[in-house]
Amino acid sequence: MILELSNISKSYGSNLVLSRISFCVEKHEIVCLVGHSGCGKSTTLNIIAGLLKADAGEIKNNSPKISYVFQEDRLLPWKTVYENIKLVAEHKSKKEIYKMIYAVGLSGFENKYPSELSGGMRQRVAIARAFIYEADLLLMDEPFKSLDYALKINMLDMLVQLWKKSNISIVFVTHDIDEALLTADRVIIYSKRPARVVKDIAIDIPQEYRELHDEKLIRIKNDIMSLIV
Repeated sequence: MILELSNISKSYGSNLVLSRISFCVEKHEIVCLVGHSGCGKSTTLNIIAGLLKADAGEIKNNSPKISYVFQEDRLLPWKTVYENIKLVAEHKSKKEIYKMIYAVGLSGFENKYPSELSGGMRQRVAIARAFIYEADLLLMDEPFKSLDYALKINMLDMLVQLWKKSNISIVFVTHDIDEALLTADRVIIYSKRPARVVKDIAIDIPQEYRELHDEKLIRIKNDIMSLIV
């Protein structure tokens, strides 16, 4: 097991956001957190990352290295694609960094600056940076939120391919149920605030064989939608 949250609670002033949240993440597993906007999913990630402190509960984190991909790409605007990736991987050779750039479909853009890239391309750089860092745990906070549907599907496929070639575990926050259905090994469903875990659903179909019109995935989607009320 790479991560375990036990009875995590968090308040902002008198506003209780998380109420006794408990779930675990196994090694090389993708776990998606879904629920209404503002229900505390991002707060959970920030607690896992150590950016926030829980008011109560316990976290067992067996991941020495953590990567974090935010909604915004957070690239350094004065550095090129190559330089932004190299920044977190000083020990990597030029060949290894170029290989990662190729893996995220950005060959030919190595010397471009963030201002010269589309939003989707910038997020590809952010994801490349997260994977080349070789973390044990990757936290993702709605990184595809601003992308159009076709590009989002393409990016999800790229993410799964990178994950399969790594040993990384992923906790992926999304409000898009389709994103969860296409990527997750397990889907953790949050209630409205104060958030609690209402269900933990396993998806046993390998990611490469998943189609959104598959009857099993449709049943799971209906189950999730019935719980997000």
